[in-house]
Amino acid sequence: MIYFIIIFSFILLTFIIQSIVGFVVRELNEIVINNARVYFQEHKHNNKLRKELEVTGVLCKDDVTLRQNFITRIIGIIELFIFSSFSYMLIISKQGLEHCFVSITTVILGWIALKIFGNYQQWKGPYLGRASYYVFLIGSLLNILLSISLGMLLAFIYSNWRLRNG
Repeated sequence: MIYFIIIFSFILLTFIIQSIVGFVVRELNEIVINNARVYFQEHKHNNKLRKELEVTGVLCKDDVTLRQNFITRIIGIIELFIFSSFSYMLIISKQGLEHCFVSITTVILGWIALKIFGNYQQWKGPYLGRASYYVFLIGSLLNILLSISLGMLLAFIYSNWRLRNG
């Protein structure tokens, strides 16, 4: 019974977390894109800006953005599963809070570093580079922190159930 509750809670909270993170990232991206379009209207003859906006898809009318969103959603769900499972297992193993904190922090930093190295080309643009990087960083950290919170919540539910049922 407890495993059903944990799995159901995980699925429900995964949907909620992905909705929250998706909303935040979409809103931030919309602000960046709108500001870029306004800036482009004022500086139409800037070829570097035009090229960067075309490469990032701000000026294009194709479905590249939809495909990229699909991939980032899959990565977000995998991230959520990995970090929530990792934090759940660490807390259940009763290694102590120091060990849990160091382990989770090490994995988070390594994962963020891998993602940064993989996306560096996307952020080196002079106009949208920093804004895209910050949106990525906020979205990734929010997803990771909520994933760890989910793992902690599920560990609390499981531990509480074990205390009551021996």
